[in-house]
Amino acid sequence: MNVPEKRLVLGTAGHVDHGKTSMVLRLSGIDTDRLKEEKTRGITIELGFAFIDLPSGIRLGIVDVPGHERFVRAMVAGAGGIDLLALIVAADEGVMPQTREHFEICRLLGVRHGLIVLTKIDLVEDPELLEMARQDVAELVADTFLADAPLVEFSATTGQGRDELIAVLDALAQQVEQRPTDGLFRMPIDRVFTLRGLGTVVTGTSIEGEIQVGAEVEVLPSRKRAKVRSIQVHGESADAARAGQRTAINLQGVDRDEIERGEVLVPRKVFTPTHMFDARVSLLSEAAALKPRTRVRVHAGTAEILGRIVNLESERIEPGSTVLAQIRLEQPLVLMPEDRFVLRSYSPVRTIGGGMVLHARPGKHKPGRQGLLADLRKLADGTLLEQVAIHVEGAGFRGLAQRELPTLVRASRREINRAFDKLLAQGTIVKVEREESRAIHSRFLQMVTSSIAALLERYHADRPNDPGMPLGELRSRIEYPLPGRLFNRALEALAASSEVVVEQDIARRADHKVVLAGKLQQTVEEVADIFARAGLTPPTQNEVLEQFDDREYALEALKQLSAQGKIVRVAQFLYFDAAALEKLAGQLKAYLEQHGEINAQGYKELTGASRKFTIPLAEYFDRIKLTVRRGDVRLPRRSG
Repeated sequence: MNVPEKRLVLGTAGHVDHGKTSMVLRLSGIDTDRLKEEKTRGITIELGFAFIDLPSGIRLGIVDVPGHERFVRAMVAGAGGIDLLALIVAADEGVMPQTREHFEICRLLGVRHGLIVLTKIDLVEDPELLEMARQDVAELVADTFLADAPLVEFSATTGQGRDELIAVLDALAQQVEQRPTDGLFRMPIDRVFTLRGLGTVVTGTSIEGEIQVGAEVEVLPSRKRAKVRSIQVHGESADAARAGQRTAINLQGVDRDEIERGEVLVPRKVFTPTHMFDARVSLLSEAAALKPRTRVRVHAGTAEILGRIVNLESERIEPGSTVLAQIRLEQPLVLMPEDRFVLRSYSPVRTIGGGMVLHARPGKHKPGRQGLLADLRKLADGTLLEQVAIHVEGAGFRGLAQRELPTLVRASRREINRAFDKLLAQGTIVKVEREESRAIHSRFLQMVTSSIAALLERYHADRPNDPGMPLGELRSRIEYPLPGRLFNRALEALAASSEVVVEQDIARRADHKVVLAGKLQQTVEEVADIFARAGLTPPTQNEVLEQFDDREYALEALKQLSAQGKIVRVAQFLYFDAAALEKLAGQLKAYLEQHGEINAQGYKELTGASRKFTIPLAEYFDRIKLTVRRGDVRLPRRSG
């Protein structure tokens, strides 16, 4: 199929029986009332879908929504993905209750373009009655995005106004920006059914990104995995589904009863459903004030979820006000920053407000958290650089992987990567894991390095003769939740600043000097002499200790010499003289250059030692990456 270059979705809105479905039928030739009950009762109950190709070549998908107050949930589900609004008002009745509610819902969902259609114009013979309907609509849309919108008088019965309506839609469609296709694909599901020979089919409006046939996908929040078997756009086969299209996707690997409306189709392993989100919330002026933790119905995408509102600025949310709030959900949702949502009261059910998502996966905020409101305002209106920094800082000591950012900020991957790199260059954030490109905010690294420095200072004060603090003990005594990568990164930072020295498995402050005296100094010298004379056939730790009356002094001497780098622990309870090891390493490199490999016999010839020593030595050189084992031989390890 040839996909028109520009793809937009038109949504209808208006009171029941004001002619929405008839208008769509006259425009497109498609009857969107497909259910038997809809035919019998003469009203729309479920969402209906059609399309029209405009004179400019733009394909306009049409979502026809129910007008009855009992089906507002379905209306909200359909309005979430529209680019243009057709506000339908019957000329013989004027603005009615659902006209107002539908219009408020579209405003809350951030719709910014549209027109007004006065339908059933053939039923109004009195010019004054027609003028009253015009004035009624003008009063409703005053000071809104439809204040200066075109108004078309239309009759589905006679066809009056059809050509004008198409021309107006075409002009508007050319002004509206198409939804970006470079984002992460999301399609809120509004229908699920089975087709014989095909299996499970889901439909919806692709609100962002692009998905290809053959792609691995999942349905969230139920986490059902599937594969895209085929795609249809407006009833025609397509290779891909793109933002702004009414789409049907045939899924392989999932059954019809495993999916329901309200879930979202997304690429696999990208999105994480959330049980809470931070938002800028607006309450309608005619709504009642909301007390703390008021239970509400949250409509987002095609889902309706119960939740509670926590006002982060004050106790109550007053009618007509806009506040920063956290909404805590009873079931998970898939959300992105800048997503719009609608709030309806729990009981009686009516629209009371809505808002925009600022943070899709926050933690539960504690009252009075310093800087919270300032951070949320930056997430709402700040620069991309500020937003990325806030999210990395919000991840705390765990840090944030660069790959997680596209679901937390609304920008292209290229823009996000540039911002991430700039923050690294500025030192605002610090990379702690290179393979995953994970970073933490610099203030958390500073907290850890300060804690390490303080712990080492206290350790040296308590044990002045101890060469340093064992790394395991040091890490266990840091009071922060500490991933291993952050501990290692903190040690690297301290070593780079020449504050701390790490030697094998201990750390010490760079200015710490062990002053040995008396019997301990004498023991250290004697133990050092034992290893220097032994060369590549040293005694075991127990054999060394047995040579001294005071084993504790001898054990401490081993510890001191190891910390000073004069002896090296090659295996458990087996140390070698450092100078002998260095000499052997040079001989080993020369041997490998000449022979290309070395086996057990080669080690024996090179060292003049038995297997008791050559096996630990061979493993040691593997460990320090001088060699690599291949079967029964060792090869030189190549850098990179």
